[in-house]
Amino acid sequence: MVDAISAAIPHLGATSFQHFWDDAIQGGVEEQRHVSLVRRKVLLAIASCLRDRAPLTDDAVVRAARRYELDGPNALDVLHGFCERSILLAGGDGTLNFRLPLFARWLADEGVREIVVTMGDDDALIRRQRVEEAARPKSAELAELANRWRTYGGRLIDAATVKAWLQQFGHPREQRLMLRLLQGLRYYTHEDVRERLRRLHGFVVRELAAAGHKYRFTGQKRHRDDILVCGLEGGGSGAGHLVKPYRDENAIYKDRVVDAAGVREAIAAADGKVRAAVVIEDFIGTGGTAHGRLKELSSLWTADKPWPSDIPVYLLAVCGFDKGIRRVQRAVDALALPLTVHVADELGDADRAFHEASTVFSDEAERERAREIAYERGVTLEPKHPLGHEGSQALVCFEARCPNNTLPVLYKSGPNWDALFPRA
Repeated sequence: MVDAISAAIPHLGATSFQHFWDDAIQGGVEEQRHVSLVRRKVLLAIASCLRDRAPLTDDAVVRAARRYELDGPNALDVLHGFCERSILLAGGDGTLNFRLPLFARWLADEGVREIVVTMGDDDALIRRQRVEEAARPKSAELAELANRWRTYGGRLIDAATVKAWLQQFGHPREQRLMLRLLQGLRYYTHEDVRERLRRLHGFVVRELAAAGHKYRFTGQKRHRDDILVCGLEGGGSGAGHLVKPYRDENAIYKDRVVDAAGVREAIAAADGKVRAAVVIEDFIGTGGTAHGRLKELSSLWTADKPWPSDIPVYLLAVCGFDKGIRRVQRAVDALALPLTVHVADELGDADRAFHEASTVFSDEAERERAREIAYERGVTLEPKHPLGHEGSQALVCFEARCPNNTLPVLYKSGPNWDALFPRA
């Protein structure tokens, strides 16, 4: 029902509810037009209360109606008329409720935009409201994002979740700019990740085949036992959620998936069967974390004796920025490991939120304003990295976790801020 209602709301126009403000009006044509206009202004005031999630009371509506130059008696007269016609129901605690909850939902989500279109251009307040509503993110846009993502960290993401996050930015124009960020977000569902892991494994298999290692399954054997797999854990890396999917997607023996500390022991126990070691990472941002962790692994794996020259090591990442990848590749030359770096999706400056080459914002003024908004919020959440770790400006998120290279407004919660993709 929730999904059905969310899908129906964007398709309900003003004509679906027009009888609520046009019916049962006495008098001539001019009087009918005037009463209809006043009713619609009161509905706009009610919508304001609904959007602010304030209790819907006579006093609250009267205060909101002043924005539309309606005095208290006129607003109360309309409210009482809505109650007499059972559009609104008066509760015992002084609050007002909608007899038709769907109308309340429509009014808050789509109704303001639909209603102001029906009103003339003579009222400057209405003209301004019309501009604001044109900028306000639409229910269909939010539903499209929610349907694309569905879940994050095991919890459902629906249109209401996205809307609540955007509303924290206040003015509809600012919400519209932040919506552009969400639309430009590179979001990896579990299936997206698995597809990349299959691609990455294909690269390793081809490399081994080119070196003369052709693997053959014999008898009932359907899993490989010649590749060791571990995650690039530590120092902010988030590879832990990738190791099991890599094993499952690519039919690797369970015993061949080990902690980094157990790699040398596993090679020794395999009695010459291991042909390669695979290190999994989800995202390479600046390259600093991967570089530091690889140095630690190199020291760990070569502490007692040199690494076997006939066993290549592959660092495989789902995605990463080109500059960070190059940094890691340059660092590899100084390691005592025969290591190759391969990334499924390589990102560039066009994938950074506010870079001048960004594909998210083609308009420079909009891009700069969006950057200001993200920075102002981000500096209260991550003072040292308000635009992501070392200013990465990344727009990347995995269904299991959000990298800290991504904008803090997306992943970091605070006393007055609820993240859309909170990091554990």
